Amino acid sequence: MLRQTVSVIIPTYNSGSFVTAAVESALGQSVQPFEIIVIDDGSTDATSHVLKPYMGSIRYYQQPNAGLSAARNRGIAAAMGDLIAFLDADDIWLPNKLALQMETLEKHPEAALVHSDVYFWDNETGERAIRNKMRHGYTGRCYHQFFRRNAVCPSTVLVRRECLDRIGGFDEQIRRPTTQDYDLWWRIARRYDLAYLDRPTVLYRLHSGNASKQTLMMVEDELYVVLKALSEDSQLAQSLGFRETNDRLFGLYFSIGYINFDEGRFPTARRSLLSAIRRRPTDTYTWLLTASTLLPPAWVRALRNMKQSALFCLDPMT
Repeated sequence: MLRQTVSVIIPTYNSGSFVTAAVESALGQSVQPFEIIVIDDGSTDATSHVLKPYMGSIRYYQQPNAGLSAARNRGIAAAMGDLIAFLDADDIWLPNKLALQMETLEKHPEAALVHSDVYFWDNETGERAIRNKMRHGYTGRCYHQFFRRNAVCPSTVLVRRECLDRIGGFDEQIRRPTTQDYDLWWRIARRYDLAYLDRPTVLYRLHSGNASKQTLMMVEDELYVVLKALSEDSQLAQSLGFRETNDRLFGLYFSIGYINFDEGRFPTARRSLLSAIRRRPTDTYTWLLTASTLLPPAWVRALRNMKQSALFCLDPMT
């Protein structure tokens, strides 16, 4: 039987300092991919320059900046392989990544997608090989597990092309990369089995960013994905049960409300907190936080300062 071919898709945006390492890791696989497709999503740095030495080994496309999902979708459209592997421009594959995952899919023809564990790699300190041992790798029929959280790292994914042709690509309406892939893996899990390789195959690079803005956007997009799944599958809430469905929605609405409250956007916070209360009307703290959004901002700041001062006075180290 002929071995299936692999198309590697590397989306990049202003990752000129990282992308060559990603390309090298794809070229250095023990089983060579059929093609490596790099989608440059409107980079304004030196990305095109640093990739020039690789032009004989990659297919390179440039497009106006449209976001990570659009770049990945263009890569999928251009790909000619039987299997699609995603590699973020700032991550690195270990040399046997493709070989191990292709073998896993051969052993599990019922699975549409295989993912794996990763190593965290701190770009600031250079510290690496900190294993992110997932408590539960998603395997088999795991559709309902995705309701609770996403446990699939995109750079570890190898997925059958025929599955993407049926399910569709990434939702370009979603802003945060972590939530864009969450939506796709969940849609795949609704119809197909997943396989999990219980070992790291990727160095996942950690680097800094604006944490509060990213967190708010991430939770908002996660809520969008959950509501989208509930609307597309009328049986999902019933099969999960009232309590689990409401607990998940409560947590998301509360998180959005709390972040907005903490950043002084009280009317916005109040709307989300009221949505949280509708899911858990007996939660006293949420009621108190909602009531606080009606206070003048100066009063809220004063209460915060009093709380911080009290905690400082109670600290035995001071």
